[in-house]
Amino acid sequence: VDGQEVASKDDRHIEVVIVAAAPKDSRKFYSGPYEEGQGSKAPDCWSVLGDVPDQRAKNPQASRCFECPQNVKGSSGRGDARACKFERRLAVVQADDQRGEIFQITLPASSLWSSDNGKLGIKPYAEFLGSHGLNVTQVVTEMRFDTQATGQKINFKAVRPLEPEEITLIRELGKKPDALRAIGSLPAELDGVKLPAPAAQEAEVVEVKAK
Repeated sequence: VDGQEVASKDDRHIEVVIVAAAPKDSRKFYSGPYEEGQGSKAPDCWSVLGDVPDQRAKNPQASRCFECPQNVKGSSGRGDARACKFERRLAVVQADDQRGEIFQITLPASSLWSSDNGKLGIKPYAEFLGSHGLNVTQVVTEMRFDTQATGQKINFKAVRPLEPEEITLIRELGKKPDALRAIGSLPAELDGVKLPAPAAQEAEVVEVKAK
């Protein structure tokens, strides 16, 4: 919270309830590598919905994400990896403290689409629940680190469906400002990093002809 660790857990899994999820994958690009101990830092360029750079980005790489050179396979210099990373933001509460604090979880690309021997990323997990008539906000979810993965990867598994009164609570939590900030804000922003002001937009000139 605010860049400080407030709790730790020895287990490699945690049970949560997802109260809200960003509607689309976001993107972020850092021009330099991460340095241990540098603290929270805003990306050089990012996009909340993965379509165009945010107006507050200090170094936008293109006018649209799909044509950005940092979105090309191999642009990171490490195999086929892209320099601009996909991620998906979730707002969650701990399963055993559903009325407690709402936390932001930012899932890396490795935790989005994977589906390997029952180890599901968030998207296959949501599809699996949907095939059983459930939404990700209607179950207790186990998030587990995959120790066999080469990088950071989280797998998802349903623990149990929520009771009706729990579903009502989670639905209300998903509308709260804390949940909306969690799915719409950069992690650095929530940690108190001051972002640049939005770039000035040119006014659209509309020509009006007399009839």
